[in-house]
Order: sequence, then C-alpha cells, then structure tokens
Amino acid sequence: MKSTICKVFILSLVFYLAGCYEKQRIWVLEGPESPPKILSHDLSLEIDPTNHTLKATDQFQTQGSKGGQFFFFLNKNLSIESLALEGTGVIFETADTFNVRDYEKVVDEGVIEAYGRARLITFPLPQSGDSSFSVTVAYRGIIYDTLGVARFSRGEVADQTTGLIGDEGVYLSPDGFWYPKVPESFSTFKVTSLTPVDFETVTQGKRILHQLQGDKLRTVWEAVHPSDGLYFIAGRYEVTREDHNGVMVYAFFFPEERELVPQYIGAVKRYLDMYSRMLGPYPYAKFAVVENFFPTGYGMPSYTLLGRAVIRLPFIVYTSLGHEVLHNWWGNSVFVNYATGNWCEGLTTYLADYYYKEQQSPEAAEGYRKGLLKDYYSYVNPDNDFPLIQFRERTTPATRAVGYGKAAMVFHMMRKMIGDQNFFLALKNIVREKSWQKASWADFQRVFEEQAGEDFSWFFRQWVTEGGAPTLVLKKVDYVQLGGVNQFNIHLTQEGKFYRLLVPIRLTTESGSVDTAVWHDGGVKVITLETKGKPISLEIDPDFDIFRRLDRGEIAPTLSLVLGDKNQLIILPTGTTEEKKQAYAGIAGRLGRTGEAVVVPDTGVTEDQLRGNSFLLLGGPGENRVVDALGPPSYDFALTVKGYSLVGREYKDGDFSVMVARYNPWNPDKGVVIYAGLSPAGISAAGGKLIHYGKYSYLAFDGGKNVAKGIWRVTESPLVYRFKPGSEN
Repeated sequence: MKSTICKVFILSLVFYLAGCYEKQRIWVLEGPESPPKILSHDLSLEIDPTNHTLKATDQFQTQGSKGGQFFFFLNKNLSIESLALEGTGVIFETADTFNVRDYEKVVDEGVIEAYGRARLITFPLPQSGDSSFSVTVAYRGIIYDTLGVARFSRGEVADQTTGLIGDEGVYLSPDGFWYPKVPESFSTFKVTSLTPVDFETVTQGKRILHQLQGDKLRTVWEAVHPSDGLYFIAGRYEVTREDHNGVMVYAFFFPEERELVPQYIGAVKRYLDMYSRMLGPYPYAKFAVVENFFPTGYGMPSYTLLGRAVIRLPFIVYTSLGHEVLHNWWGNSVFVNYATGNWCEGLTTYLADYYYKEQQSPEAAEGYRKGLLKDYYSYVNPDNDFPLIQFRERTTPATRAVGYGKAAMVFHMMRKMIGDQNFFLALKNIVREKSWQKASWADFQRVFEEQAGEDFSWFFRQWVTEGGAPTLVLKKVDYVQLGGVNQFNIHLTQEGKFYRLLVPIRLTTESGSVDTAVWHDGGVKVITLETKGKPISLEIDPDFDIFRRLDRGEIAPTLSLVLGDKNQLIILPTGTTEEKKQAYAGIAGRLGRTGEAVVVPDTGVTEDQLRGNSFLLLGGPGENRVVDALGPPSYDFALTVKGYSLVGREYKDGDFSVMVARYNPWNPDKGVVIYAGLSPAGISAAGGKLIHYGKYSYLAFDGGKNVAKGIWRVTESPLVYRFKPGSEN
C-alpha cells in the first residue's frame, strides 16, 4: 500500500520496512475482467472535533471487474449507513479478516499493520453493461488514533498517527482508511468539508470555495491531478495567501507563529522559481506550508506539513522546505514505481539538500558528498546492504544511507559523466514525459541515454541493480624526470568486486593543480601522467565524487561510527553517584541500536569485547574504568575528574556534558565514543539528543542546548601521495 505522497526530510516518519518486499498477486481475475480501481472521489465531510467524529459521503467512480464483484477498504471504526450503485441501494458484505496478499503487490510488516485497521467491503456488480460505475457510500464514526512514537524517528522527535480528530486539530491519513480505498488506484479528489467556524482545512489541490454557513465553515478543495492517497488537515489556523505567477502560496500557521509567515512565503516563492527553471512549470495550482499540532515533517501533493517545533527551527527555511517543494515534481507528479525501486528520495536529496550546499561553495558540496560516503561506511555492512532496486522507504540508518545517500551519488556520477546541460535536459524530459505516471530507474536510464547518445546499461546495472560499493587502493606512485618533464606512473587498484569507474585525479605542483579523470575497470591499473612542474602531491578522488567505501584513514571518528556498528557495546559506569548512574542507564536504553546493543557495566566488560566492538562509554574519568584505561587522546580534548576541556574551552560546573569520538586503541577499525556529564540533569537533557549529531566528532551541551560541535580534522589519507623533496620516487 505504497503512497506517492512523500513523507520526507530530517524528521520523516516511516511506516514500512524497506527491502522486505515480495511480489504478490493483486485481485487476479479471469477473462476480460480487470482489477478494480477508483478513478475519482467526491467526498463530503462533516467534522466534529469535540466528539472526534466524522460523518461522510463519498461518491466515487469505479473501473474494472465487469460482471464480477467490487471491493474497497474502510476503517473498522466507521459504520456504513448506506451504499448505492448508480443511485440504487445494494446489499454489501463486510469482513474484518482477509489475506492482504490478495490485494497488495508489496506486502511487509507495515502494510499488514495498516490493513489491521481496515474492513473489507464487497458487493456485486451488474452482469452486463459498462465496466465503469458510480458508487455512493455514506458512513460515520469516531477517528481518534492517539499519537505514538514513530517506528523510525531520529531521536524520538516525531510522532505518528493514522488519524486523529480532536480539539487540538485534525489529521487524516490514507493509512487510516478514512475514505473508501482500493489498492493501486490513482484517483482525483474533490473534498467538501463542514467544520467549526474557527477550523480551517487544507488538503491537496486547489481551494475553490471558502464561505461561512451559519456557525460552520464550508470549504471545497479540488485535486484534478491523480494521486494514490489523500491527507486531510484542519486546525485553528490563521491563513495567509499570495499569488505568485499563477501559483497560490499559502501559510496555515497557528497565531503563535504568525511572525514566521513572511519568511516562509518568500522562501516558497524562491524555490518555485528555481525549480521551475530547472525542471519545468510547477505542476500544481498551490503550495501551502501547514503547521501541525504534533511533530511531523511531511510532504504531500501541493503542501508540506511541519510540526510546531520544526517550523521554528531556523535552518528549515533554507533546507527542508525546498526539499518539500521539490517533491511536487519528484514523487507527487512523477510517481514512483515502487516495484522497481524508489529513486525519488535520492534524486530529491541531490537536487535539494545537496544542491543548496553546491550553491553555497565547492567546499560545502564536497563536505556533503563525503558525509554521504561516511554514512555508508558507518551504517552499511555486507549483512544489511542491498541494491537500489530494492529500496522502498527508509526505516533504519542503513536504509537511509543506501536509498538516500547512494542514490544521490548515483545521480551525481551520471551528471559528472554527461555534463550539466545533458543532465538537466534529461530531467526536464522525464518530467514532461512521465508527469502523472509512474517512473522507474529504467526511465531514467532511457532519458540519460537519449540525451547523451550513449549506452548506460553497464552504469545502471552496477549501481542500481547490484549492491555494494567499490574500494580504491593507491598501491604506489613511480616518479621520474625525463628531459625536463616529470612522468608519474600511478598504480591504482580496486579491492573486492570490480566496478567501471571514472576516477578523478588531482596532481599538485609548485605551479598549481591539474585535474584529470581516467577510466578504471578493476585490477591493478598503471596510469601515466606528465607535467613540467615540480610535484607536491597526488590525490585520488580528492573531492569525493565517486560512490565508494571509504578507507578508515579518510575519515575522522564520529558518533555514527559507533551507532552504526552492528556489534555495538555500551559500557556503564560504576564509579559514580546513584543519581548519575540512573541518568546514564536511561541514555543507554535510548541509544541502544534498535535493541541490538549489548549493555554491560565497566566491571563486567571483557578484553575480547573491547577488541571486537565499537563501544559507547558512559561516564568520565574516575566514573568509568574503561575511560581511565583508554590512554591519551590524539585530538584536542581532555577529560578529568574535575571537568572537561574541548577544543580550547573548559567545562567545569553546571549542567554541562560532552561527547567525544576517537578510534578504538584495541582495534583501529572500530570507534569509541565517550559521553560524560557534570550533573544528572545535564546528562539526561542532552543524552537523548545525541542521535541527531551522528556526523560529529565532538559535542558540548549546556543542559539540553548544544554549545559546541565539530569534526576532527583528517590530515592524511591513503589515497593521497606526497612527494618527498629532492627525491625522484
């Protein structure tokens, strides 16, 4: 039950487990009959927030199953009052239990959980006549699925519900089956709602009516473009709208955040202009920024739903907001063919999150690419890796590193190969050709091939159909002077599986740097370069333009190195106060990687455990025996029983806490993170937020507020060769 309504960005909630997909039959019928679908919905809603009730009528147009049965799913809490076919009442049957695999193509744990809320409704169709029918169903009931922590919520900062009608607000999700649903139906929607006068509503499409009706507010939204699901939102909003080149830009904000409205509306206008130039005209009549009464960061067709805490974050306007605007091209108008892999998140990440760094500076763009490779290094191993054709949605750091990070790098490598002009023209072509249709990786292969005039079957096979990542090794560099010309023979190889790679090389001499790129197909390849300048250094893939598995020497130790280790160990202190022990134990429970981490006291840890794992040390010197045994650090920090020193600043009293990462002295391929605080309150306030900061090497907090963060500098790399002065090799 996949939805092209994209729920994305740093606080995204995920309902299904990616990579667990299996092909199943969907309503397989004999003869001329075709799978049932709903082509259009005309919904009339009356909402009572105080009593949590929904009263609704849906007139929908069907297609398929001529002479057979028609079916749809509806929430079990909703009672059908009448059902009519072409205006005539029909007898229908209901079933609370059914085999989901008979109706859905992709079935995993999340899909089964969602269908557990639904009831199956079936009724007979006429034995003759047209295969298209008008069905009208009236129903009512209570929808109040209370909020809970999302299955994949970074730092437990996002909540989820499938449907909630209350005085605090209204949130109706297609996963709650609040309207008749048939799998694989791409439908248009018209929604007429009657709400209390102070409840403004928003959903996808264009608002065509907004008027008072006694003590109620009647609103009509019409979505003329098809989608496979409908969200409906209502709340006590102040509504601002402005016309921007024919697109209505809305802000549905609570009064407490009204001062943020001009900033958000101005940013939406800029993003609409930028992406219209890049990809073609914006596909919808409006874009709305909607504030939510619980933590979310969702992108639906023609609007985004951001929680109150999220909307106040200063960076959202410059990062995640543009990501959501862009999803109205990728995912919400060019749909995803999930059966062949979700390309949408990687492409949107590349053209939003990454693209903004590229506009900022070359250094920022390089840092973002390296960060994607670091995530893959930290979170992905042979046991949890998978090809992009199997990616559906992110559910773990590993699925994010592949489905978002690797996919973004795949588009980056294609762009480097064919050039900006061909790359962006190909993207415009796929928008023009596949709008309101499903697109697959094969469609992207086709448009890139057509634009560049080349065969890229090898590229998509090794990067999309197959899993894994290459490992580059610089074996040696031979350097000789021949008649005033310096000649370099670079011995470069790949370890493990061989890939066809366009490898960037940078040669720096006293007169400047020269960049080139060579093809490498695996094995030991000797690459010959010549220059007249005296050489200083030679770098392989210096700007991290290739998706590859990094060498440990290329990256600084970070929190993610420990959190991503499948053999993670958490070591509790025994040499501190009972209050601090309890605070540290609470952090251990929250940071344990999906319940897989082994938690032991410092008095019970073994030498084999220290050698075989990355580990998280809770407590400082004098509190945790393992901290005392680590030896001096090679980075700019010092932890003592009297306080902490971190990159030139001391923390000696109050509610300060610090996190520092280093490599494991017993196993240099593993990481160590130390988290220590001066007070129980400080430990608890900051410890639960650590998961937000996986890319950092060090952090300092004052209570729950971050006051310092950074990444240790890497000074040497195994893919950098530095020439010795006065030496020929």
